[in-house]
Amino acid sequence: MSLEFDLEIPDGLAVHRDVGGVDLIVAVGELGDPAAITISVAAERGGAAGDGLTRDEHVARVRANLEHDLDPHLVDQAEMPLAGQEAWWTIDAFARDGRSLVLDTWMLVRDGVGWTVSLQMPWSDVHQLRDGAIAIVSTLRFT
Repeated sequence: MSLEFDLEIPDGLAVHRDVGGVDLIVAVGELGDPAAITISVAAERGGAAGDGLTRDEHVARVRANLEHDLDPHLVDQAEMPLAGQEAWWTIDAFARDGRSLVLDTWMLVRDGVGWTVSLQMPWSDVHQLRDGAIAIVSTLRFT
C-alpha cells in the first residue's frame, strides 16, 4: 500500500503500517504499552453523506472519540499549521494503567480527507523527549 504522505523517521524507531485503522505508527517501545512513545498518522474519508469532511466535522469526531476512549483533560488547543495545511491542535492529559500520559493531536482536512496526527508519551518523558518527537511530526508532507 502506498501512503499519501511522507514522514522522516530516524533510524532505529519501529514503524508499523495499517494497525487498527491507523495508516502509520512510529513507536519507541511496544505498541499498547503506556510507557511507549508513539506517533500515529490516520486518515478518515467521507463526511456524513459521503461528501468530503470539513475540519470542524473532523475535529468534532476526533474529540468525541477521545472523550469516549480516554476521558482526557484538555490542557490547551489552538490553530496550528502542519504539512502546509491549517490544522487544529490539542494537548490532553489522561491516565492509563496507572500512568499519566500526554497526547498532542493535530487534526486537518486535505482534499476532503480528515487526517489525525497524534503524539502520545508518558508525562515523565515530556520535558526530555517532546521537542524531538514534535520535530518528527513536523516533517509530515503529503505526496
